[in-house]
Amino acid sequence: MIATVEENRPNELISLRYVGQVVNGEDDTTSEAAKAFMGAQEKYAFSESAGATTVDVELDSEDEFVAMFDDAWPLALKRLKEIVEARN
Repeated sequence: MIATVEENRPNELISLRYVGQVVNGEDDTTSEAAKAFMGAQEKYAFSESAGATTVDVELDSEDEFVAMFDDAWPLALKRLKEIVEARN
């Protein structure tokens, strides 16, 4: 996916808006598939309590993409946890 960062408040929030996809290593912003996904938005809000960080995810997308995100988020959040814990 190709996204622009709409808002970035370190340690608090990041908001992404999708503008295309990567197909066979090439940016695609003109195909029907890319256009269908354009404008989808993800927001990640981070909060800390008692030494634990919670990540709240918000999606604004067409219904057809929700299942894709539902499958991807657990893997992505697991990887994010690994990266953060390796830094501590």
